[in-house]
Amino acid sequence: MFCPYCGTPLDDDALTCNACNSPVEPLEKSAAPEAVIAPELITEQDPEAQVPVSAAPKKRSPLPRILLTGFGIAVALAAVVALAIYLLPILAGKGPATALYIKDNELYTTRLSKLQPWQVTDKLVDASNADLGSLNKNIYAESLSDYTYLTKDGRTLFYPDGYTPGDNGVTIYYRNIKNPEEAPQKLDSNIYQYTVSPDGSRVVYLKSDGTLFRYNMQEKTKVATDITADYQIPHFYTSEDCKNLIYMVANENGTFSVYAQAESGERVKLASDCSNIQYINNACNTLYYTNSKYTLYKVTTDQEKEKIAYDVSKVFCIYESGEIYYATNDPSDPSTPVTADQLVEDDMKNDTSRDALRQALARTDICAQYASTLCYYDGKESHLLAENCVFNVQLQNPLPIPYALAADTPTLIYSYCDMNNVKKVKLSQVTNMDELTKKIEENTASANKVFVAVKNTVTQMQPEHSINANTIRVTDDGNTAYYLVKKADARMGELYKFSIADGKPQKTALYASDVYRFTVLDNSTILYYCDYAENKATADLYMNQALVDYDVEVDAHFYDSHSKRLYYFTDMDKNHTNGTLKLWEDHEAIKIADQVHTFEWFDDEVLYITDYNENKGHGTLYLFQNDESYQVDTEVSHIIGSDDDFGFVFRKIMRKY
Repeated sequence: MFCPYCGTPLDDDALTCNACNSPVEPLEKSAAPEAVIAPELITEQDPEAQVPVSAAPKKRSPLPRILLTGFGIAVALAAVVALAIYLLPILAGKGPATALYIKDNELYTTRLSKLQPWQVTDKLVDASNADLGSLNKNIYAESLSDYTYLTKDGRTLFYPDGYTPGDNGVTIYYRNIKNPEEAPQKLDSNIYQYTVSPDGSRVVYLKSDGTLFRYNMQEKTKVATDITADYQIPHFYTSEDCKNLIYMVANENGTFSVYAQAESGERVKLASDCSNIQYINNACNTLYYTNSKYTLYKVTTDQEKEKIAYDVSKVFCIYESGEIYYATNDPSDPSTPVTADQLVEDDMKNDTSRDALRQALARTDICAQYASTLCYYDGKESHLLAENCVFNVQLQNPLPIPYALAADTPTLIYSYCDMNNVKKVKLSQVTNMDELTKKIEENTASANKVFVAVKNTVTQMQPEHSINANTIRVTDDGNTAYYLVKKADARMGELYKFSIADGKPQKTALYASDVYRFTVLDNSTILYYCDYAENKATADLYMNQALVDYDVEVDAHFYDSHSKRLYYFTDMDKNHTNGTLKLWEDHEAIKIADQVHTFEWFDDEVLYITDYNENKGHGTLYLFQNDESYQVDTEVSHIIGSDDDFGFVFRKIMRKY
């Protein structure tokens, strides 16, 4: 499962996102969030002319963006619709400013410096196809945008065309968009997944029949023929330049054989019993995986294979350096982590008035996340961090393991319940299961301990209040952490901050009050909402303790870490589909436009759609540049963001989280 707000990979049963602290709904099946985007063509005007529509009035206001890449059309549709509703655009690339958008179910492009749109495709979506049924035809165009990629030099565009609903993949073409007269070239048909190197010189792609190809823009080389094509999981990974490749072949027993192949070398078998790929390094020549017996291995393309640990129940993070945090759970250990006797005291044994409650408790499963050990692997050997950890105690619905991670340096913050200090709930104190459940949760929370591990140095935190590691967010460099403390049933709470120095947490200090939600954007930027208004779903937005704006739409914020610009919405309509788009930069808020339906940014330029007609599924596309807005085209349905992590996002996510 992926967070619908920031794209972070989550456990299927996660209730909140570990990265942005947003609430999420648990899913039965994990699927990558899909991309949204598409717009339309320009009216007849001077292609070199840029006509100002309105000067952007300056005001005060700010936040982040999403990284969304999908490999499957079928699994994308639900996410696409949800993202369209919540105005969440795709992360735009950092290459030349080129707009890609969809109009009349066709793909268009234009250089933002010239605003001279031209039609790229002839039949992106066959709107007359009966298989489309009554669904909005643009939904298919939105999901197809995940198969669109513009190289970093802005020269070569890879795109789908002639899509027909089904499980046979899509046909991919590519063309030089700097020369519209140059005919498009067909890459192949029935493509499920494909990856392009940033310079457009190499392509790796998987067809629906399980055949994997390399293409150097001159000739194709067949790599394998027995890969199981599946939209829900990637079956191949590449280095950024597409020279190194790791791919998976399904075995009859449900495991995978994993192979590696360099561009000029023979294929090397890395594993024959892989159940889960845990991590692949940047160079795509080292694999970490667990087998069906939960043994964690590291193997490289030079045939070096290392057994790291047995009975691995959870891999928290594997860093590019080879350092790992993981948990084990010995299946031969007959002990039960938590029993009802540890949580409840029957002080009314002769009183039949509690018989119904006793019977209900006997029928209730006590769910506890348990680990025999927590360990840190330094690249050569493992170090014990903790033993016999009961992470969570819940009745029937277990919460995910409480932990927080730094992305770039080995730092793990985790919490578990000290069962020796759990105060038992007396039956005389409660009359029903709801009351009993609440008391158990309160008592186990009060027995919670929080630890900070920097490499193998472990320090217990001594906060003045009860906290859980699930509420903590750590900066990527591992130097600073924040957490939110709310009283029972309270919507707002106190936000605290502490630094981590010399491997140990420092003194905790109050950072902000009346905080509803917060997220850590980068090593120096934290964003949070205060004074939440439930009837409007808005709050006051702050960045680094500076007020950005009042009455901001909660979670409709997007942050560009490169330019340090924050985009956000205010004055949303009752359906939360259109609002006022604002930009916060250098402690100043600028109003971009009213009634904005969706938008994308490209460095210092913003594309946005206004006057969106829900029935017709399109609006007017504008370019915001240097505090001025210029009309680009009319009847535009979606904007396509050029994602510079296209094709190997899954590997990058594994590396970071």
